[in-house]
Amino acid sequence: MHQHNRAAFFNVDGSASLLRLYVRLVALELTLKDDDSTNYAEGHDVIEMVNKRSDPALTSLATALDTTLRKLWCSHRDGTPRQVNSKKYPDIRYLRHEFDYTGTTTDTDLMAALDALESLWEEFRKKGLKAC
Repeated sequence: MHQHNRAAFFNVDGSASLLRLYVRLVALELTLKDDDSTNYAEGHDVIEMVNKRSDPALTSLATALDTTLRKLWCSHRDGTPRQVNSKKYPDIRYLRHEFDYTGTTTDTDLMAALDALESLWEEFRKKGLKAC
């Protein structure tokens, strides 16, 4: 179990929405993999890991998270802009924020993704699955 890592990522003390989004996604991935070891085959595709549970409420919330993640912009390996691939959420480490790149990710976009993720976490809590 990755309880120490999950707790560290989940309980990060930071006010930046990008940081909170990223570390909460890491905590979600670790939690889902610790809960079901078959999730290691999914790589970083937390949306698929959630959908494998075949729970309509979780699937709906995962879809909302997927939609908001795809609205974020990042730099591709070659430096060109592209939308985040929700199957590989670590791409958000290379987020293109409108502060640096006009016409890309806004604070509103980040908050929408974070809100969708927090709603998913809340549903997991109701079902007894906790990050730490």
